[in-house]
Amino acid sequence: MATDGDITRLHGRLDDLFTANAELQRSTAAIQAAAERIEERCLPCRERVDKHEITLYGNGKNGLITRIAATETGRVDTLSVKGVITLVGAIGALAATIGAAMGAMIK
Repeated sequence: MATDGDITRLHGRLDDLFTANAELQRSTAAIQAAAERIEERCLPCRERVDKHEITLYGNGKNGLITRIAATETGRVDTLSVKGVITLVGAIGALAATIGAAMGAMIK
């Protein structure tokens, strides 16, 4: 059978547990509020990070990293090289035709 001393000790222990629980709840609420403030402050930074990530890695297109890597390895787009060669050839042929026409007109 429990004595008055045992019951008093049990009540004291329960009071300690309730006090510790209340402190824990206050701490949890404070931590949650701090986390919400941090998240709120980080939102503009997160938007910038997303924008920079799209610029660096691309969004369905080649990003800056891919373009720089291609430049460093010396890869040149073959279509643009072929286009320039064709254009130079066409200009040369046009110049030769104009020169021939001018020569025929002068004679």
